[in-house]
Amino acid sequence: MLRHLLDDLAPDGRVAVARSRPGSHPVDATDRRWAAEIHAACRRGGIHSDLVHLALPERIVPLPLDDLPATG
Repeated sequence: MLRHLLDDLAPDGRVAVARSRPGSHPVDATDRRWAAEIHAACRRGGIHSDLVHLALPERIVPLPLDDLPATG
């Protein structure tokens, strides 16, 4: 779906993705796995994504690709 949207509106565009969850506990392994899988799905779809953010009730935290586990 994102690939089709980019093809129509911004062929050379990139996407910004935010994952949200309740609570205010620090970034954990589950958050990092989610972000890694989002990056992997974008890559498989030919979509450029540089960064995933974690949206918490009181702040937004960047999850850089360098800090994420490897995916298959």
